[in-house]
Amino acid sequence: MPDCIDVEKRFGDYKTAYEDPCYVATQDPWHKVIQCRDGHISPAGGKKLWACTRSRGTYGSRMIVSGTFPCEIRMDGSDGVNAEFDVSDAACFLSLMGAKKR
Repeated sequence: MPDCIDVEKRFGDYKTAYEDPCYVATQDPWHKVIQCRDGHISPAGGKKLWACTRSRGTYGSRMIVSGTFPCEIRMDGSDGVNAEFDVSDAACFLSLMGAKKR
């Protein structure tokens, strides 16, 4: 299994959770997410992260789809957008998605 960024350790100033509560006991970094106003940010593998929006109408979704941010859209549906980006661009995505501080 490829390595991924442990978002809880790497971005300790932000609120993290598990995408599915049944994984809490595992401490598996693949299931950890940064909680955001417009959705969440999660590991994608290697040095990549996902920005996953809650709906197509959020500010984050509109900005991602506009091509303004350095990412690759992997899924685009009526229920939201999932875009992959490099960890070096995390600051702009944490701001865009409205990442919640601890």
